[in-house]
Formats: sequence, structure tokens, C-alpha cells
Amino acid sequence: WVYTRLSGRYQKGLKERLGFLPSALNRGLRGSPRIWIHAASLGEIKVAGSLLGDLGEFIPGCEIILSTATDHGHALATRAFRDVNVLYAPMDLFFSVRKALMVARPDVMVFLETEIWPAWLFETHRMGIKIALINGRISPRSFRTYRKLRPFFREVLRCVDVFSMISPEDAKRIGVMGAELQKIVINGNAKYDSLAGHADPALETSISEILNLRPSQKVFVAGSTREGEEPLILDA
Repeated sequence: WVYTRLSGRYQKGLKERLGFLPSALNRGLRGSPRIWIHAASLGEIKVAGSLLGDLGEFIPGCEIILSTATDHGHALATRAFRDVNVLYAPMDLFFSVRKALMVARPDVMVFLETEIWPAWLFETHRMGIKIALINGRISPRSFRTYRKLRPFFREVLRCVDVFSMISPEDAKRIGVMGAELQKIVINGNAKYDSLAGHADPALETSISEILNLRPSQKVFVAGSTREGEEPLILDA
């Protein structure tokens, strides 16, 4: 509360962030099973979008709860998923998580990418809720930090029932961090699942004409580069 007042951040949805979910939420949750998906950022919300369609197909009648940490993410999710209950995620404090879980009462808790929130994981596991980490990835930089605290994270990761990792490297890293090997599977990047539906053949033709490309030419695309990266890419 003090941080919110001093910084001006996280003022929207503060009650939900403290675990005080709307009491009407529970009365409105009629489907089964209840699946709570946590997508912290905009990128993870896009991954959630590719999962929602499949969940509706494989588990008709399931109830989806989607939480996000940012205002932009909350606004995007609210616009994009009108039939989904969108919430601000509880802060990673035991009392906040406990209060939120007691209202929502999910059957399954899904964390996208590598959202490792110790209090949230411990409390969810204690309440007997199944936990999945989906589209998991561990960057080399994060891995170095996690390894320094391996004994702690080993206990945290024991709470998770399944790890769906993007690549063999990610699977190896989460195993070194302490995840049980029999719980780890490799399923690729879920972000790609939604791309086929957005493909526009006319765009390929248009871009080829603009860049004067022949059909046999190869094109390398460096997307979302940051300052200083372009010279490195051109040199490579």
C-alpha cells in the first residue's frame, strides 16, 4: 500500500491485488473445471489467447479465470476475451494469495512463461490445487540468478505438477534448478500456435514487391531489436 502511494504504480485494482476479489465472481463461476491462467505481461496474454481456444475445444464447459499484473495487460485481456473473467493478480504475499484462491477456488492453476511466485505456488499447492507451468523458458541470465538460490527454488518447484518447456535448453535449466525430471515435457512455443490464423498471403506479395525480392531469395528478419543490436546483427 505504501509503495503504491509513493510510486503511483498499481493503483488500479489495488483491492484485487491485495486478494479482495469481487464476491460476485464466485457466484458467476458456473463452469467446471475452473482453470486460472496467470499471464503477467502483454506477450503472455497472447499466449493465453492461443490456449483459450484449445481449452474450449478439449474441455467444453470449463470456466476460465485470467489474471494479469499490468494495467495494459488487463485492458487488452478485457477487450480480447469477453467471455473470460479477467482479474488483477494478487501480490505474492500469503494472505493476498490465500484470500484470492478462497474466492476463485480454481481446480487448476496455470502460470505462463516463467512466472515463479513462491508464496503463490506454496499456497496453491497447500490447498490441493494442481499447478502447471506452460510455455516455460529460462534465459541464461535468469538461470545464473536461480542457480545461486537453488536450494530455495528446489522447494518452490516441488509444488508444480507439470512443466511444459519451450526448448530442450529450457528443460535442462529448469531441471538443474530443482524441478523433478519426470514432470518436465518439451512442447515448443505456444506463441506460434496463433500465428497461422493471422497470416495474410497478400502481405507476402506486397512486401516482396516493395523490397524487389525474388521468390528464391532468403530474408532474415530481426524483430523487436534494441539500441546497439542492429550493428551486431548486420555484422553477423
